[in-house]
Amino acid sequence: MNPLTGLVTARSLQMGHKWDLVACKLNQAVFAPQIKAGIETRSEAKISGLLWTGLALLSVQGGALAWLTWWVYSWDIMEPVTYFITFTNSMVFFAYFIVTRQDYTYSAVKSRQFLHFFHKKSKKQHFDVVQYNKLKEDLAKATESLKQVRHSLCYAKRGTQ
Repeated sequence: MNPLTGLVTARSLQMGHKWDLVACKLNQAVFAPQIKAGIETRSEAKISGLLWTGLALLSVQGGALAWLTWWVYSWDIMEPVTYFITFTNSMVFFAYFIVTRQDYTYSAVKSRQFLHFFHKKSKKQHFDVVQYNKLKEDLAKATESLKQVRHSLCYAKRGTQ
């Protein structure tokens, strides 16, 4: 038996054992992906509701300004009002930037709110996100290492033939 083949076989067994341990830990938490998927679904639903609420409020604001401009008052009276509403909105968006250090864009706000809702629901359901992510990373590393060892073993067998 070639010493290199013995070394590669031992390494393969060691990596296979490590992979089995990580897979066992992940299998102990077989329900974790279902819990995670449920939390993600509820978080997405909350974000969707939040977006629709924002659209409704902006529509009500636009309708109220149009009603006040064309039916109750004139543009001469409403122009300063719309100016102050626009200025206030700019201040609110700037305050958001100061607090979060992120631009007020759709994708940034959506991802931030998603993570906020996701971690809040995870705490309520006692779902350890950090441990779950660590297990997934360990499984990926072990799978990659096992693949490399198997490739080396296959290459070593070809070299002895």
